[in-house]
Amino acid sequence: FDLLFAEWQMARNVLDALERVEDQHGWMVYKYIRPAVVEPEEHWEQAFHGTWWYSVWSVLESGVFLESDDRGKGHDFWEPGVYCTPVRSTARW
Repeated sequence: FDLLFAEWQMARNVLDALERVEDQHGWMVYKYIRPAVVEPEEHWEQAFHGTWWYSVWSVLESGVFLESDDRGKGHDFWEPGVYCTPVRSTARW
């Protein structure tokens, strides 16, 4: 996986966006290392966001999660927004 993922990142010019860190609960973990677009506030908690593979490039390139709000473009949502959870298993799908 590591080699293929590095090739995927190189092809999209996002090789400098992530750094591999210690695995957690059997999951490969990467830290976003480009300059922050939004600075986290002290009271924010860690949250997880499950996504389709094709949207990873957009997130790495822009540095932000964009609201899903257009079913005509294939967005999958109940109400417009960005959905996150503190529970990793909830974010898997």
